Amino acid sequence: MLIRIGFGTLVDDVVVPCDARYALTEPHPGLYQKGSLAMSDHFTLHHVSLHVRDVDASASFYANVLGLQEIPNRVGKSHIRWFTIDGFRTFHLIGGDPEPERPRPFSTHVALATGNFEAALARLEQHGVTYVSLAREPKDITIRPDGVRQVYFQDPDGHWIEINDANGEP
Repeated sequence: MLIRIGFGTLVDDVVVPCDARYALTEPHPGLYQKGSLAMSDHFTLHHVSLHVRDVDASASFYANVLGLQEIPNRVGKSHIRWFTIDGFRTFHLIGGDPEPERPRPFSTHVALATGNFEAALARLEQHGVTYVSLAREPKDITIRPDGVRQVYFQDPDGHWIEINDANGEP
């Protein structure tokens, strides 16, 4: 049986096998023990930090191409810019990367979900951003076995970004 336990949920009287992503691994990997609370129940994603060469050029990309709203930088450093994703989670762009060209593996990416996939693709095209499929075919869309559509593209520093139309499932 596969279960998902929500934030702060305790299992009172059962021991059930479950996906290891949602369970403590002690004393048995993949098992929820009576009264256990998954460590993941204590966390939520807060921000993603990206080291960039030119913080102003990157800020322009995240604001104009992705349409993210810049918010006040609460650390007071001029080489750092913050952008909200959903009113809570943020991107922190940290300027000053000294490497002119840094390798960026395709598998290392940030994924953003949207309820309007077609509009997101149109916005990318409007700004001259070429997106690719998982097979790296330009202007092609990957459709996962579960039906989620996804595309990939790079920001000015080569960081890979995925946009998909996932509907709330992990």
